[in-house]
Amino acid sequence: MNKASCTLPSQAHAPLSRFLKIIPLAALLAAPAVWAVTDGGAFNIIDHGYVGANGATDNIVTVADNHKKNDAFSKTYGGWSDTEEVKDNFLTIESSGKVVSATGGYAQSAKPATNNTLTIYGEVRNDNPFFPIAFGGASVSGSATFNTVTIYGTVTGNVYGGHVKSNNNATDNTVTLAGGTVQNGSVYGGFCQTCDDSNDVVSRNTLKVQDKGSNVSGEVDNFARIAFTLPAGFTAGSDTMLDITGANPVDLTDVEIAFEGSIPTLQHGSTLTLINNAKGTPKNTVVIVPGYKFDLSIDNNGALVAAVTVLHPITYKSNGNGTLEDCTPA
Repeated sequence: MNKASCTLPSQAHAPLSRFLKIIPLAALLAAPAVWAVTDGGAFNIIDHGYVGANGATDNIVTVADNHKKNDAFSKTYGGWSDTEEVKDNFLTIESSGKVVSATGGYAQSAKPATNNTLTIYGEVRNDNPFFPIAFGGASVSGSATFNTVTIYGTVTGNVYGGHVKSNNNATDNTVTLAGGTVQNGSVYGGFCQTCDDSNDVVSRNTLKVQDKGSNVSGEVDNFARIAFTLPAGFTAGSDTMLDITGANPVDLTDVEIAFEGSIPTLQHGSTLTLINNAKGTPKNTVVIVPGYKFDLSIDNNGALVAAVTVLHPITYKSNGNGTLEDCTPA
């Protein structure tokens, strides 16, 4: 199916009626719809949730370079609905883009927000501490599941993989820190404002740390799994994958620790610093990947570290009398 594509009008306060005249009805009904936001003029449409309202499904919204919006209460959505499930939407903040609130998909109802994606290359910033700002998917009272946030740039404020306001679950969400920064805020896999113990905001939520120097000033919480991808050039003993710049250690109790992707060449006996400020006992204390074994512990400085053992493949050679000799390096 063909994608509908448009550039929003440039007037500072373009009314919705004018916006609809520019886009044919057939284009609005097509999926996915592709919206390119390239100047400050049409941002009022995003503020009120009209951009990406293609049945709240399969929308692609991009906030382009040099686009800034500083109204402390404006909101930018990939998809939004007050009546329907909100799913499969994409919102991207490009490298020089700046917004004050970003949500991959928002269900302003009891409907779920599912499989929405927010990617931040630029900046999401709001200095109002009572205004959460970056969500993969969010719902008022429906579930928020299988949503994703990826941060290459900077977020000033809280980040939520999945967020519900009341009485539902926020599970199976992923937050990826790809060298990005979260300042004056915390990172949550799932979160519920008004819930009891029957609501689940932890199960299968994953934090992925995919580059060294990723940093968070506040809490890192409500994740069942933390997976590290060691970049090429990672230096054991000096580099840190996740730097917690505030006073709150990451509680690793019952959290699974994993490694993903290819592993750069590491020296036997070296020690990797994965998180500089952590506490608790992870669900696993050993990770084995092809070629390496990592023994996990909290060191005397409160850091999560991984001691490296190089695993040689078992090799044999014929000794000439019909038997094999183990010649694996010691």
